[in-house]
Amino acid sequence: MKKYIRYFILLAFLVFLNHALNAQIYDIGVFGGVSYNKLIPEKNTISNTLFIRDGIGKPGVFIGMNYAIGPPKDQPKKGLDIKSKLLVEASYGKGGSYMTSTYSNPNGNKKTTEIEYTFYRGDYSAKLALGLKKFQFVIGPTVTNIFYSGMDISGVDKTRSATGDFASISIGYELGVGIEGDAANISLRYQRNASDFGQRFMATPAKINNYQIRLMLAYRIYRKHNGINRRSINWHK
Repeated sequence: MKKYIRYFILLAFLVFLNHALNAQIYDIGVFGGVSYNKLIPEKNTISNTLFIRDGIGKPGVFIGMNYAIGPPKDQPKKGLDIKSKLLVEASYGKGGSYMTSTYSNPNGNKKTTEIEYTFYRGDYSAKLALGLKKFQFVIGPTVTNIFYSGMDISGVDKTRSATGDFASISIGYELGVGIEGDAANISLRYQRNASDFGQRFMATPAKINNYQIRLMLAYRIYRKHNGINRRSINWHK
């Protein structure tokens, strides 16, 4: 898996370099939205005495900024007019998920506990955006870092820190579809980790995956047009 992640990042860098050299339009925007987050254990049985499973996910919110570079929207082209641009995004948000653990003691007695995780996360990505008229498709690698995470255990009043349960940095991917207007666009995104996201559960080593679905509204606040860029196959008078 790590080998494919390196290839994915290299491909994203080459796409970024190509668009940076051939760009004519530079956009800066802001965005925000709501999300649905869920934690999923890779294995349910993590020891002879501990069994875990995923619970329901939790809604979240996020805000961020984006930067896009690409050819002008009005560039004439014969045939299917698919335009591509590089979309760099950075966001900060709150999310979480529920998980359930069942502990079996040597006497055969079992105790089931529900844990509610809450985490504050940063998500950073460089994606390729393909546009056909107002329709847009995006795909690219992501980097996520957890600023803080806490957990509430059923039957325990005090919230505990769970920061050590999650990797400080994880790599993943994101894809999505959207509708793009003149200055605003709305999109639906799916994000999933490729490297370790969760690395332990209640002090027991365990690999826990995460996915996030985001409904996003973005608005462009600044645009700069470079004019004719003769390095680009998209330049025009």
